[in-house]
Amino acid sequence: MDRTRSGRPPFVLHGWASGAATRITTDDIIARASTVTWALGPQLLRRAGTMHELQARAIRAAADGALTPLITRYPLSRAEDAHADLENRRAIGKVILVPQPCLRAQ
Repeated sequence: MDRTRSGRPPFVLHGWASGAATRITTDDIIARASTVTWALGPQLLRRAGTMHELQARAIRAAADGALTPLITRYPLSRAEDAHADLENRRAIGKVILVPQPCLRAQ
């Protein structure tokens, strides 16, 4: 990853899974002598056209078997671990809590 003159990596924004863009102020950037760039978000939408077109392409790819969703499954008895992994960004993809009798091999 490129680094700024200060030797620190830049902020790289990857969209907004929380429903809103990450709030970074000018003070945040200056305090860290950093830069900011987008990895996804508006750049991706410019290539895809619109969010609706992007969603339609993803649904077609999933239906054709070309797109496999990333899922981390936890038994319901480990719900606390699942929440901790979400909060600490250790979970990969979507997190699903599964009742024990339905749990299948990952």
